Amino acid sequence: LVLVGDKSIPNPEFNQLYNSLEKSIQNKIIILYKIDFKELLLLLRGASLSVYPSIAEGFGIPPLEAAAAGISSICSNTTAMSDFNFFQNRLFNPLDKNDLFEKISFALNHQNNKEIIESVRLKYNWESSASLFLKAIEEKQ
Repeated sequence: LVLVGDKSIPNPEFNQLYNSLEKSIQNKIIILYKIDFKELLLLLRGASLSVYPSIAEGFGIPPLEAAAAGISSICSNTTAMSDFNFFQNRLFNPLDKNDLFEKISFALNHQNNKEIIESVRLKYNWESSASLFLKAIEEKQ
């Protein structure tokens, strides 16, 4: 298990849980802080699954990045990711361990992500963004 993040927001519950784990389990968990984009891309491409368990998020870039890198992804259903139809069968309740387990199992056994990858690549790219930006400018004139 590889966790990637930042220590900018203290999380005493995580620290307490992690510290309560047996050393043999802790040794199977890698925690990385403040990695750069190249390292993140290498991590993503080497992953079997990307799990985005955020309880509250305005717009979750990590699941889109993982999908664009061709990695199977599952996302919390409490974030903006639930608005995307291409993640619908890969959404889970982040407060329900059984739901999370079911979605992890599903995603690991259904690695064909071509539809998700194409949806993300078509909608989120520089050409599309520039076109939308230009259209917004033209509408204001």
